[in-house]
Amino acid sequence: TVDPLSPPQSIPDWRVRNHSGNTYNVQPKRPIEIKPTQTVPDFPEITGFKEAIELILKGQHGTPDDFLYWLAHQRPQQFRVERSLLLDDLVDQGILFEHQKSGAQHCFRVIQDFGVAICADAVGLGKTRLAAAVARLYRQQNPDTKIAIIAAKKLLSNWEREMAELGFQSDDYERYNKNLMSRTGNGFLDDLKRYGGPDLVIIDEAHEGIRNYKSRIHKLCQTLIADDRAKGRQRHYLLLTATPWNNRREDIYNILQPFITRPEGFKDWKFPPQIADWFKDREVGLENFIDETPIFRQVYKQLFLQRTRQALRDATPELNVYAKRQAEWLPVEFEPATEQALERIFTEFETNLYIPFADPIRYFKDSPEKRSLLQNQRRFFLQRAESSMYALQRTIVNFRHRIEQMQTTLEQCGASREGLEEF
Repeated sequence: TVDPLSPPQSIPDWRVRNHSGNTYNVQPKRPIEIKPTQTVPDFPEITGFKEAIELILKGQHGTPDDFLYWLAHQRPQQFRVERSLLLDDLVDQGILFEHQKSGAQHCFRVIQDFGVAICADAVGLGKTRLAAAVARLYRQQNPDTKIAIIAAKKLLSNWEREMAELGFQSDDYERYNKNLMSRTGNGFLDDLKRYGGPDLVIIDEAHEGIRNYKSRIHKLCQTLIADDRAKGRQRHYLLLTATPWNNRREDIYNILQPFITRPEGFKDWKFPPQIADWFKDREVGLENFIDETPIFRQVYKQLFLQRTRQALRDATPELNVYAKRQAEWLPVEFEPATEQALERIFTEFETNLYIPFADPIRYFKDSPEKRSLLQNQRRFFLQRAESSMYALQRTIVNFRHRIEQMQTTLEQCGASREGLEEF
C-alpha cells in the first residue's frame, strides 16, 4: 500500500511470486512508478463538482474559455443577468450600494423564473431600497406595470421615502395596509384586485402571518392566487423578511407555497419533476419537502437571497458594500395588549419565570440573578411579542403544556431511588 499523502515514487527492484509459489527478484528495464489513489468526494449539493475535479486531475481542464462554454451549457440561467445601466447610474449616484444592485438583479431574474423571490438579507442591509430597485427594473421593462406595496401601516411612510429615492412618485404605485389582512370582513382582496390589480406585489415583513399556514393572512394569499389561477392571471411577488424561518423547514414551505405562480421554473432549472406537484398539494408536498434535505437546500438557495454583513465583508473587503449603522432612538407605540405583555416580560420574569424542563435543578436554590437561562428566555419571549401577539400566545401555551407534562411525570414517580431512576 502507498500512503495517499506520499509523492509518486519509482521502484526499480521487485520480488515476484509465480503460480507455483516460488519467488525471485527482478529489475525491470523501466522502473515502475507507484502513485497514490485519490478519492474525490461527491458534494451532491454542488452540481457537477465530482465530474469537474476528475477532469482536472486527468489534465483535461482545457482553457478558461472552454470552462465558460461548458458552464454556459450547464447553467444557462446564470448568464441571464444582464448589465443594467439604470442600476449602474443609481450606484454611481450613491443611491444604491453594490450589494443592493446585484440583489435586485438576482431577485428580478428569480421572479421571472418562479413568479416569486424572497429577499432575506439581514437587518440593516437595505431590503426596502433593494425592492424599490426591483420595481424600477420592472417599470423599465414594461412602463405599464402596476406595482403594489403591502406593509404595516406604520412602515408605509418609510416605503414612500425609499420609493422616492428610486424616482417613484406617490401615484406611481399603490400602498396597502397589511394590518387589515388579519381582520375579518376587511374587503382587502376586492380593494387589491380593483381594475385588475397589480402586476408586481411587494410584501414587507412576509414572515408575519404568511409563515403560519393557518393564519388569516396566509389563507387570504392562497385565495388570491387561486382566483388568479382560475382566471389565467399572472402576478409576480417579491417577499421581504429577515427571519424567513424559525427552526422549522415547514416555515419555508408555508412562505413559498402560495406564491409560486410559475412552477415551470423548476423544470427550467432541472429540479426533480415532482417538486412542482409538491407545492400544489400540501398533504403530499410538505412532508416530502421537509424530508428531502438536498432538494430543500437547492430550493432555498435558488429562491431565497440571504446575506449578512459579515458575508458581504468577506466577499468584497475592498468595497464599501453597505451603509454603516447609525443608532437612533425612535418612539414606538404598541397596542395595549402588547404593552402589557412587554411590561410583564421586563418585570415579573425577573423572579417568577421558572422553566422546569429547561432550568438546571441548582437554579431553584440560587438567586434569580445567577440564572443565565433567564436572559435567553426573556429574549425569546420578546422576539415572539415583537413578531405578533398570536406568536407569543402560542409560545406561552406550548410552555404551559410542557410544564404540565413534567408535573404529571413527577406525580407518577415514587419518592424512592427506583422512582428517581424511572424519572
